[in-house]
Amino acid sequence: MMSSPQISVVLPTHNRAGILGRAVTSVLDQTFSDLELIVVDDGSTDDTHAVLNTIQDPRLVYVRLEERRGAARARNAGIRRARGAFIAFQDSDDEWLPSKVEDQLALLAEHAPSVGAVGGRYCIDGGQMSNQVIAPHLEAGEDYERELLEGPCCITPVWLIRRTLLDELQLFDEQMPCLEDWDLMLRLSQRTSMRAVPRDVLIKRGAADSLGADVERRAPAMAELLRRHGTRFLAYPRRHASYCLELAYLYLLLGQPARSLRFALRALRRRGATRKMLVAFARACIHFQRHGHRAWPIPGLADE
Repeated sequence: MMSSPQISVVLPTHNRAGILGRAVTSVLDQTFSDLELIVVDDGSTDDTHAVLNTIQDPRLVYVRLEERRGAARARNAGIRRARGAFIAFQDSDDEWLPSKVEDQLALLAEHAPSVGAVGGRYCIDGGQMSNQVIAPHLEAGEDYERELLEGPCCITPVWLIRRTLLDELQLFDEQMPCLEDWDLMLRLSQRTSMRAVPRDVLIKRGAADSLGADVERRAPAMAELLRRHGTRFLAYPRRHASYCLELAYLYLLLGQPARSLRFALRALRRRGATRKMLVAFARACIHFQRHGHRAWPIPGLADE
């Protein structure tokens, strides 16, 4: 009987045959090799299976879901098949850097058993320009609540998590239309201490069909996040107001003026919105009403 790997990596994918190989290779070429990679094919209708068949590596596990069930369900299906004591995640349009797992395991070992999850820095590849996302308080292990509520550090491909904690949390919430990774990390932060390695672990490329860019999914998901974790967001009034104004704008785009007005009033009622945020919000709304142009994310809205 084969021994269990130390780490299980879960990679959900749907119709990404053209770019999937890079993501898979970046996992299998890690400097730490005691891992398995579980690719969950979420009902693809392209050549995903054929692409994976060209990769001859016994650590690669293929799981096929006949019908598309969404990223949260696909990740959960992969976790349930996982054999490792630690779970990591990869997205089919991203690329791990070679020492990601090795660096994160070392930090976990240094702070065991109090730390249950380790993240890291990453670069967003925007073609000719790239932006680095850093969470300095997570790196220092001190008062990182605000960084979690801001969201960018919560994307799943940067994290390495103890399996037992995921089981306690009952995995990803499959009812979330998107942002299920953010919700999971907020719930996880209430169960364990978290850290981040002070170096890049990921290049995030972001395909055009990313769920986070889907307004129809993001609006109800963001509203649900505010409902579930509202007390935590309210502790940072400006951040809370910026999300309420974002929702007001998204619901305007979706043709739901009553919901749009409700979130706009909520931003004003809590007195967290700055003049700069309100001006940015108003300009975006006027521009949309006059020209039909969607200026999202709104420049200047996330004013701190």
